[in-house]
Amino acid sequence: MDQPLIYFIQNSPDAVAVVKPDGSIRFANSKFSDFIGPAPSRKHAGSLFDHPLPSPFKRQLKQAFKRMEESGPEENFNHTSKEDNRPVSFACRVIPISSKGTLEIIVEIRDETRLLTLKNSLRRRKASHRQEALLKERRRKLFFNLFEELPTFIYLQRRDYTVAFANRRVRKLYGEAQGRLCYEVFAGRTSPCPACPTFEVFETGESVEWEFTDNNGRSFLIYDYPFEDEDGEPLVLEMGVDITDLKTVEKELFQAQKLRAIGVLAGGIAHDLNNNLVPIIFNVEYARTKVENLDLTEALDEALEAANRASSLVAQVLEYSRQQDVNRKTLHLPPLLRACIKDFKSTLSPRTKLHTDLRLPSCSVLANATQIQQVFTNLLHNAQQAMPDAGGTIHISLDCRKVSPKIGQRVKDLSPGSYAALKVKDTGQGIPPDDLEKIFDPFFTTKRNSGGIGMGLAAVHSIVRGCKGEILVESTPGQGTLFTVLLPMTSDPQTALEGQLCYLRGENIQLLLVDDDPGPLTAMARVLRQAGFLVDTAASGKKGLALFRKNPDRYQLVLADHAMPGMSGLEMARRMMDLEKKTKIVICTGHIEPDLEEEAKKEGVSGVAFKPMSPNKLIEVVRQHCV
Repeated sequence: MDQPLIYFIQNSPDAVAVVKPDGSIRFANSKFSDFIGPAPSRKHAGSLFDHPLPSPFKRQLKQAFKRMEESGPEENFNHTSKEDNRPVSFACRVIPISSKGTLEIIVEIRDETRLLTLKNSLRRRKASHRQEALLKERRRKLFFNLFEELPTFIYLQRRDYTVAFANRRVRKLYGEAQGRLCYEVFAGRTSPCPACPTFEVFETGESVEWEFTDNNGRSFLIYDYPFEDEDGEPLVLEMGVDITDLKTVEKELFQAQKLRAIGVLAGGIAHDLNNNLVPIIFNVEYARTKVENLDLTEALDEALEAANRASSLVAQVLEYSRQQDVNRKTLHLPPLLRACIKDFKSTLSPRTKLHTDLRLPSCSVLANATQIQQVFTNLLHNAQQAMPDAGGTIHISLDCRKVSPKIGQRVKDLSPGSYAALKVKDTGQGIPPDDLEKIFDPFFTTKRNSGGIGMGLAAVHSIVRGCKGEILVESTPGQGTLFTVLLPMTSDPQTALEGQLCYLRGENIQLLLVDDDPGPLTAMARVLRQAGFLVDTAASGKKGLALFRKNPDRYQLVLADHAMPGMSGLEMARRMMDLEKKTKIVICTGHIEPDLEEEAKKEGVSGVAFKPMSPNKLIEVVRQHCV
């Protein structure tokens, strides 16, 4: 062997040896000697194949040597096995050379056990990372799937206002939101909101809770929490609970509490106020029949009109607070509306035109005729007042409207079915948007300077809702307003209106009038006596009972106030009927409590009348129960 080859072998980092084809080792470096280990005996110490090498490795070497003898090319192969339960790997290169015409073979062995260990470690690490990535992706998918299915809206927001994630609820409400600017999606703005609590979370790292109303009028309770993505980018997780219905319920609860307060107020003053109005109305009407001076008559008419307005105000307050029960019957609307229109035309300004369309052939509802007249008249007067100077046109129509669960045919709070749609439209100044939500609130008015008290539309709303209907309003400032009253239609129309009052005199009819207030007692007695009735009076329930006990068969009818100290009208009636079952008794009260009529019927009372009433109405009540 030449010297350079020997130098290469001695200094090679790998195990290298020159071997003859029969396996005899001609020259080897120390690394090779360490690799092949000692021979089992000195006799075979020079043969490579006698050293304790793995059998598969020996076979590969022998096969390579054989091919070398047949002028084969250089060969490379790898061998992997286990020693002491640890993996061992090495690469072998077999190179044929000629030395003085004799074939010799260079065997180069490179220990790759560490490399194998490193590769296996890297492989395991990659597998571990892959598994972690799969688990992470699975957890992320489960996490966002949970967000996706929640009924609340959830989204992730970046510092630059963009939406990083939006769940199904967000997409349903606002369309595709991911990547868009939050203030565009939720507020419909072109610039960031002036004060956004969400950004407090970015600054403080603390969660916040607040309320938000979007540009569609939906209300949400918002919970904002600090969050971050996989790369550590700070985000805010925002969860919104839709509280629109809750707000509606709160508003309705507040309205109910307000109604209760009004009811308490009305109940407290109605009785005394109405009792005071009775002598005023009765005596003014009595005085009008006794004077011929035109100036005095006009003054008395003004006083009577003011008393009737006061009576109407109390009635409206009681109606709004639903403290007054009413009897509802099947009404045929067209003739009732035509009668109201006929009365209304006499008050129209020459500059105001009236267009009507009441051609609906059959339109009946379950309602109280007086209340429906009040609804219609209020809407007509509102329309006229909306056009005070320049005048305009009032359009009145009546048609049928179907309400069904289908989208576009639904009306809030109304059951599916057929509804009579009464529309009153004006071409006046319209209602400002800020006032639209308040027009049905009690005592809200924009006409206070012209005498408005704010109870007209409130009473209208209460009456319509009491009939299980709804009133809708559409208004554009400067163009006019449209009110639509929807009332559930019913069959079995009542074509005739209530008859006119009959003014037959009450000759030989004996009445007992009981009231603790001397004003109404005197005024009502005077009217009844003037109408020809025989009237005895008593100033309390106890006195009335004592008078009745003397001769129970004397009286064809007893008229009694209800709220009297010591003994109420109902208690007096109960005791009178214990004495005479056939006794007819009518309770006259300034404040009909919700359960009074029902309780009175159970006790056998003939009827309940509401004060104040006109003299003619009083006579009608008496005749209704006596004639």
